[in-house]
Amino acid sequence: MLLPFIVSLVGVLCGILISVINVYLVLMFRSQRRHQTSELTQFFYRFHLDAVIGIATCLYLGHVLTFYVFPEFFESTRLLVLWFGLLTSNLQMARMMYQFFISCDRVMAAFFPIEYRIYHPIIPIWPFFLFSLSTGLFQDFVFFYCCDFEIYVPKNCLALGCVMNKCYKTFWSTYQTVILSTIVLFSFAFCTRLFMWSKSTRSLTQANRLAILDAVVTFFCQFIPPFCVSIWPEFELFKFSYAGPFNLVGKLVGNSVESVLMLKLLMRRQSFQDKVGTTVAVKGFSHVTHSSEHPRIS
Repeated sequence: MLLPFIVSLVGVLCGILISVINVYLVLMFRSQRRHQTSELTQFFYRFHLDAVIGIATCLYLGHVLTFYVFPEFFESTRLLVLWFGLLTSNLQMARMMYQFFISCDRVMAAFFPIEYRIYHPIIPIWPFFLFSLSTGLFQDFVFFYCCDFEIYVPKNCLALGCVMNKCYKTFWSTYQTVILSTIVLFSFAFCTRLFMWSKSTRSLTQANRLAILDAVVTFFCQFIPPFCVSIWPEFELFKFSYAGPFNLVGKLVGNSVESVLMLKLLMRRQSFQDKVGTTVAVKGFSHVTHSSEHPRIS
């Protein structure tokens, strides 16, 4: 019982970290005009989504922790496993779809740079973001209507997985496999094209750096764990009763690492630009002072 408790606790801490960092990134984006470019705006939308995902997973996994600390309270609030689990799952599905749009955007930028620079600034991002959110709501339609789910949470059920029926499990696994496989494929094509095109990593734009970071985290923390579960479903380490919600926590660990690195990347870029601005200002002042020392010729 100790390992599931530790895994769930790590998930709660990662959720708090994700929320705090992404709220800070949202405020940073709003307050600094240098980040308000058409390429970075798509990440600005995702910062909002990640902040909400962090809060939702804290509620979900925090409730799971009560099973180990306050079992009587958990038993009286078992239905929260369903509602918190659905909320978290909806947001994760929306995030995957929005990642898919970001991957398509980066592929277009890498393979069709001229057309991208012409048409990208005039295409709004918010319709894609709203569509991504709607895919999360569509999950509820499939869950309750298409798969005829009856509201019931079995005893000692700690995750949404043990609430799902076979119909919905098939839908969710298929959706996740198709979307994540496409994202990984597009990310591989984007990275290959980018490194063949760029002379050095210093020439990469902020959007491309964030996209590469996103691709690496997606592959190792979102694609690999479900893939391993599908190949070895009976492996004891992959069972919830043994290791807890390791699949969700794996995504949260990846998202928290990604959030920290994004913050460092944007902060480093900001400090570099401030340093350059200060250097230019000092050189300009020195030039003016030196010029004023020479007598004017009338």
